[in-house]
Amino acid sequence: MKGWCTLVAGYPKAGKTELVVRLCHAWKEERILYVTEEPESIWCARLAGLPDGWGHVTLLFGLGVEPAVLREEIRASGATVVVIDTVAGWVGQSSVTDPNSGTGCRPSSGRCRIPCTPSPSWTWSAAQWSG
Repeated sequence: MKGWCTLVAGYPKAGKTELVVRLCHAWKEERILYVTEEPESIWCARLAGLPDGWGHVTLLFGLGVEPAVLREEIRASGATVVVIDTVAGWVGQSSVTDPNSGTGCRPSSGRCRIPCTPSPSWTWSAAQWSG
């Protein structure tokens, strides 16, 4: 849904990244910025096994980058869709699916939606996307 953030939550190795990567491939009309904590070597292997047609997707390797720097990169990107994989480090939790994390998301719920507006607990979602 345009103008909203959708949090995809699930158990480790459930296929969350695979799902979102395939959605990104299908969204040819969008300019996508994919912020990842995985190294470039994993992405090379992943993309080698997928169809061509990734010109509309930009990968930003964010592991170890300060959240403030990543937020500025997102704002400056001109992307119509931004994927942050994973968001646990952005919200100061070890896992967004941890019942004790305070996020309110459980793997059984599949996902929860959070409006893209600045708030104290979800500052990572402050960037507005046009489209």
